Amino acid sequence: MIERLLGIDKAEIAGTRMKTELGDNYYNVYKQLLQVKQMTQGAQAKLPFEFTIN
Repeated sequence: MIERLLGIDKAEIAGTRMKTELGDNYYNVYKQLLQVKQMTQGAQAKLPFEFTIN
């Protein structure tokens, strides 16, 4: 409720808390891991051959 009154987003609060808990160096690693997590939702590379299952 306080967040709503102040106009602060919950994700912003969570990010600030993570940054405080982890410190700058580990927070950067955390953000990079989140980016990798988002990238792994689809194909990452195409193989130079095809698999055929009969």
